[in-house]
Amino acid sequence: MLLISLRLTIAIIIYFLFFQKNYLNPSGAVPRPLFWFLQKNQNGGLKMKRINLRDYYPFYQSDFFVEVADEIALSLKCFKLSENAYRLRTYRQKAYYSLDRGDGIEQEIVFISLSPQEIYERRVTNHELYTAINSLPEKQAKRVYAHFFLGISKTAIAKADGISESAVRESIERGLKNIEKFLKNFR
Repeated sequence: MLLISLRLTIAIIIYFLFFQKNYLNPSGAVPRPLFWFLQKNQNGGLKMKRINLRDYYPFYQSDFFVEVADEIALSLKCFKLSENAYRLRTYRQKAYYSLDRGDGIEQEIVFISLSPQEIYERRVTNHELYTAINSLPEKQAKRVYAHFFLGISKTAIAKADGISESAVRESIERGLKNIEKFLKNFR
């Protein structure tokens, strides 16, 4: 939620500063300055409002006051009101848990903790697999590793090596067969 707040604040400021396309006043005759929304007060200075960033960003441990334009302060206030309305809506509808909740509830339900024996078996299996890959010829090992571990497509491997895709495909298939033979002899 904090990241969304930061992104929204930045987006609002960028919108007001750079992407406001209507530089003309309603009559269309006299062009407005680029920062037309920053109105001036009686002394010629900008109308500014003093806000406490601690109210908007929970990671501030102490009060931090800054002065911002009235329009930006209003936008921040509107966002805070909409966020509070969202919280109230989730409370009323008893939608306490969502998939983007950050406290790990979904992970605990989905992730089943492994026993020490299962952890050991996984380590041994990974060690055997890496030993089998290391037993391959250098080109086969690189191609198998690039395709299956790094997720690089066979065409990309072929372009990088300067050979045809069919040669890469055959090399990977031969590498898999050699890994299978090695693992059968290893156990």
